[in-house]
Amino acid sequence: MSAISVQSFAKINLFLAVQDVQSSGFHDIETVFHSVGLADDLTVSVADSPSSKSANPPIKLRLRESSDPTLADELPTGPDNIAHAAAQTYMARNSEARSMLAGRQINVELTKTIPMGAGLAGGSSNAAAVLGALEHLMTQLGGAVLGEAAVLELCAELGSDVPFCYMGGCMEGAGRGERLSVLPALPDCHIVVMVPEVSISTAAAYGWLDETRESGELGVSRAPGDGVEIMRDALASQDLGMICASLHNDFEHVVFPRYPVVAELRDMAVRSGAIGALLSGSGSAVFAICDNIEGAHQISAEVEGSRSGATSFVVGPSDCGWSRI
Repeated sequence: MSAISVQSFAKINLFLAVQDVQSSGFHDIETVFHSVGLADDLTVSVADSPSSKSANPPIKLRLRESSDPTLADELPTGPDNIAHAAAQTYMARNSEARSMLAGRQINVELTKTIPMGAGLAGGSSNAAAVLGALEHLMTQLGGAVLGEAAVLELCAELGSDVPFCYMGGCMEGAGRGERLSVLPALPDCHIVVMVPEVSISTAAAYGWLDETRESGELGVSRAPGDGVEIMRDALASQDLGMICASLHNDFEHVVFPRYPVVAELRDMAVRSGAIGALLSGSGSAVFAICDNIEGAHQISAEVEGSRSGATSFVVGPSDCGWSRI
């Protein structure tokens, strides 16, 4: 049996501005993504499946372990799981892989640490890691790979965050988030990721933003480029204070009133000495940036000891979206 083990890393958004909905039904965004060292582990392997008569090798996804005991009942393991869909799509596009793996099946085993429904792109990073693992497997087996350009096209088809999760590091995202350009990474710092006991639907959060703008409560969306350049300059300066002063997320305007516990996590982190704190994506996770590990652990302890019910993780910036173990 051939197997590749990989880690897939969560992301945060240092900046996120949402434009008006487009004719495609999607919103354009301007964002700055950053990978962080909170990761799921995956093993992608090929095993004999003599009973398989499908043109594409069957995909079997299994949750091996999770930090959330309820996830075994909630996590889909079929095509509704984006990691499963990534493996299916890869095999559909790579004809040599289909030929080589005829009569065999692809197994994906997942150890889940990144919380779901938290704006951390856990599912997207799983999908990106599966695609990377399959490329490595094909190399290991002496077969043809798709190559980075073709894999990134698959990523964009699978989801808006998947291209970034494949590339990782620090990047500016435009369009739906799939048009990427490299930015300087965060300087040395410590990040506290705080996750309350609520999950937020991304589609619902976009709907709230549209409703609030239509009612005039929030005003019009930013002009393209208005604001993100401040974060670009801050990252170029490598001044952590300047970077934290440039943190911005449009979704805070609609998420915080509906979920006060999320707003309280941000405020708690700032009161406890974080240089900056922000909602990640459409939530529900909030992250705090600290310049020393002691301060990060203090914030984590206060979160865990509060009545919010939130969990927390102290991590650092990551320079990749996924990596082999």
